[in-house]
Amino acid sequence: MQGARIAAVQAISLGVLISVLIGVVGIVYAKDILALMGGEPELIAEGYGYTQWLIGGNITITLLFLINAIFRGAGNASIAMWALVLSNGLNIILDPHVHLWFWSHSRNGRKRRSSGHQHW
Repeated sequence: MQGARIAAVQAISLGVLISVLIGVVGIVYAKDILALMGGEPELIAEGYGYTQWLIGGNITITLLFLINAIFRGAGNASIAMWALVLSNGLNIILDPHVHLWFWSHSRNGRKRRSSGHQHW
């Protein structure tokens, strides 16, 4: 049991380290990443902030997968399942709000809001 604890701590530590490195690269080079993927200049100017959030916040997904795997490896699949149920439930509830917030604070959203259009 002690070996499993050490392995779990090492896996989480390595996951956090790699996620932070990927997050920093994603935040700093978001425009370059979008350009490498073939994004048009207008798309890059409009969407790099969302790309920064998406890649910069990858630690949440990494930890979700790691902790889930640790629980399953420890033989406690019930907790792993409920962790996924909770995270997916929060995702379903919070995603529309986050997307509407990003849309309403984007350049296009400000134009439409100021011209009297509703974004619902």
